[in-house]
Amino acid sequence: MNMISLWRLVLLFGIAVSSAMPMAQAQTSLNFTLFRAADLNDASLSVIDIDALVSNMGTGTRFSFTNQSVINGSTVTASRPTVTQIYWDVNPSFVPTSRSFNSGLSSSTVSYESGGSPSNLPGGNEINFSADYRFSPNNPQSQKGLDPGETGTFDFIGVNYDQVIAGLAAGSIRIGMHVQEIGSNGSDSKPFVNQPIPEPSAILLGAVGVLSLLRRRR
Repeated sequence: MNMISLWRLVLLFGIAVSSAMPMAQAQTSLNFTLFRAADLNDASLSVIDIDALVSNMGTGTRFSFTNQSVINGSTVTASRPTVTQIYWDVNPSFVPTSRSFNSGLSSSTVSYESGGSPSNLPGGNEINFSADYRFSPNNPQSQKGLDPGETGTFDFIGVNYDQVIAGLAAGSIRIGMHVQEIGSNGSDSKPFVNQPIPEPSAILLGAVGVLSLLRRRR
């Protein structure tokens, strides 16, 4: 393929990315990362995999959290680690004051209620995290929280999906999780927060950068 044809192909790809953005905004994936210095061995932490899917409900925005940690027979089992408290730190400019917040459950083994303790994400002060919403498992927490393979959903009713995605990208909406029963003896816990998501404009700028590079090479 000559450079002119390649240029046209990349240009068409850039146009396709741009036109596909509105449809892609129907849902967005979030990953969570440990933010405090680890005092556990790497094997205990590297197997923890928590993510979320943010989707547009039409009537609001849904967060579906899944404990994806893979069972390995020692540090991860069918009952641990468990996601207990889930926190939202929300800049009010991104979420209207008319919001309401309902929680939904994916199975009878997952059961959360509003409130609980601690009132803020453990270690959250280190990253200026101040919880506006929090949910905790009903008792016993180790059984009603999110164990490996389980999912729980939480709905912001009346909250615009595009505003939420903009807030997540800007860091004005952050989600924190307190994960317990970590390690081979299941006695440790760690805080996690969602990683910022790239804005659509950043993806398009990347495509433009590729186009410029190809043009210079030609």
